Amino acid sequence: MNMETILITGGTGNVGKQLSDLLLLKGYNVAVLTRKKNIKNNIIKHFYWDIKNKTIEKGAFENVKTIVHLAGANIGENRWSEKRKNEIYKSRVFSVKFLLEYITANDIKINHFISASAIGYYGAINSELIFTEDDCQGQDFLAKTCFDLETETLNFNRIGVQTSILRIGVVLSLKGGLMKKTINYARNHINPKLGTGFQYINWIHIEDLCLIYLHIIQKSLYGVYNAVATEKNKNVDFTQAVSRILQKPNIFPGIPSFFLKIVLGEMACLLLYGSRVSNEKIKNTGFTFKFDKLDSALKNLIVKG
Repeated sequence: MNMETILITGGTGNVGKQLSDLLLLKGYNVAVLTRKKNIKNNIIKHFYWDIKNKTIEKGAFENVKTIVHLAGANIGENRWSEKRKNEIYKSRVFSVKFLLEYITANDIKINHFISASAIGYYGAINSELIFTEDDCQGQDFLAKTCFDLETETLNFNRIGVQTSILRIGVVLSLKGGLMKKTINYARNHINPKLGTGFQYINWIHIEDLCLIYLHIIQKSLYGVYNAVATEKNKNVDFTQAVSRILQKPNIFPGIPSFFLKIVLGEMACLLLYGSRVSNEKIKNTGFTFKFDKLDSALKNLIVKG
């Protein structure tokens, strides 16, 4: 059994909880940095941290050689006011910066820092390009946030810490995010295409995402990797697949782009834009997806749900 401790920021979130369970199953110890105080858990140690006041509870880095950074405000939770955009940005970029400052100031020795970025790095556009890890960042808010987060992550290299970055697509899970909302609406025959419906959704089953993290840890893989399934699905194909598998015909034909922009403002870009993203780089390291086709991923989630 491997007694190394993996420290996870944002470990109380949807992905963090499932990743923690997987790491424990594989023989790792898990510790979590959280903004919640006094969490009692006999298996996973939780340590309080406060980015604004730059404090971390004592003992958080004991036996830690790898940090998985998942912390960040939910980008799809609230309308993007300037205040909300500031929260999203700071929760991602400033948290990495603080961790580097804290680790450096306290002479903490770690080997590997793995940071969660997003395919939003490539920009909210509809294009026939298939983006790879070598492509340049986009120009919008999410692209800048991802770029700055990745820049701060790469600064760990300066103190001799190897870094990995995962640009993650839409995570399919019934415990949160787009999939949970989509399934709940679709059960009531409400599952319309959004805008033209021709924008791509780059998705990944939560189980595969956690397995990619494990793969990167076990193989000591460094660099940037896209975390998306191989099959490329347009929004209209995605909604049809959900309705078909649920056997709940959709009674709403579609929601026009202009309406989503009125209701959601700038946040509508999450729903209206999307280009294809390649996963060849992670597959070339020997990783095999369990759920590489949308139908198999949806069936797995819906049967479990």
